[in-house]
Amino acid sequence: MSLTAPTAPDMPRYARFSRRLRAMFLDWTLAMALMFGALMVASNVESDVLARVLGAVVVLILLLYEPVLVWCGGGTLGHAWTNLRVVADDGGNLSLARALGRFALKSLLGWYSFLTMVATRRNQAVHDLLTHSTVQIRDPAKANSGQFITERSEDDPAMPSRLRRTLVTAVYLAFGVLLYFGVLAALLQGGILTPRLRQSRHLLGRRPYRRPRCRRGVARDDRRRHRHGLARPPVRRTQGVDEFSGRRRRRSQGSPSPHPHNACRGPGSAG
Repeated sequence: MSLTAPTAPDMPRYARFSRRLRAMFLDWTLAMALMFGALMVASNVESDVLARVLGAVVVLILLLYEPVLVWCGGGTLGHAWTNLRVVADDGGNLSLARALGRFALKSLLGWYSFLTMVATRRNQAVHDLLTHSTVQIRDPAKANSGQFITERSEDDPAMPSRLRRTLVTAVYLAFGVLLYFGVLAALLQGGILTPRLRQSRHLLGRRPYRRPRCRRGVARDDRRRHRHGLARPPVRRTQGVDEFSGRRRRRSQGSPSPHPHNACRGPGSAG
């Protein structure tokens, strides 16, 4: 049936993309409000355990929000506010397994899932086709003609052939996959996604840290790095005890002055 033909009272009315986009925007607004509210509560509480539990609950709600509501009521709050309903091919609501699969495919494909709506008879996206479902007008009395279409027929001149629809869908999906991997490869080649593992001294414009050879220099430099938050606190030496060997050092009387090459040795260790 064409888009301008009269609509029967019991004929299904399939939602246009603009109507479905409005429903997704309302659901996205609710999800953002929930996330920001949870972040504000977690930042004000003093218990780390309570903050982690709150974060886990928010993630669980976001994952089960759409599947559970589509299974129980035929749509999310965004669908209800825009007069839409997700309907299975048999006329009822989707099962929980099909609702979970529909949500997973929709999240995985993103906007590319809606490219097939133009080439299908009932304005079905990829996640609708694979789960045998459609998005229809919930109450026809509250909808106008610009919010839905009727089912396109095969003999309609404006309807492309089945082979052409299949080829167009495959081309769109292949283009989306190639574009995704192309952008990812460009980001990796440009070094944007490459992790920088340099020390913060080098990032702050200072000279890169070099570990000194002598033991005293190591301990002294570790203390300096600890003051700047770059290393764990060094082990303090016990007076008169070597921390490496555990033996008490002996101070020799009248030992000669250390050689410049032996400046790192302790007193009495010359020769």
